[in-house]
Amino acid sequence: MKKESMFIIGSSSLTISLILGMFLPDLPLIGFFEGMFMGISLAMNICFLIRYRLEKNGFNEENSRKSESRGDQFGER
Repeated sequence: MKKESMFIIGSSSLTISLILGMFLPDLPLIGFFEGMFMGISLAMNICFLIRYRLEKNGFNEENSRKSESRGDQFGER
């Protein structure tokens, strides 16, 4: 799953959960769906952040390997 779609699913399920909690009556079934959408939101948003961090660190590691192969800051190995 792409990280952008994870973010979209997470944010939309958070919105649905908030709407269910604010505008609908306090019934057990509505509470169940509110909790379910909140759980989906938490899982998707945390997975998005982890993937984003891994992708960002992978890019930084690739650049650091290139600079390490050229030598240190004084041009020596």
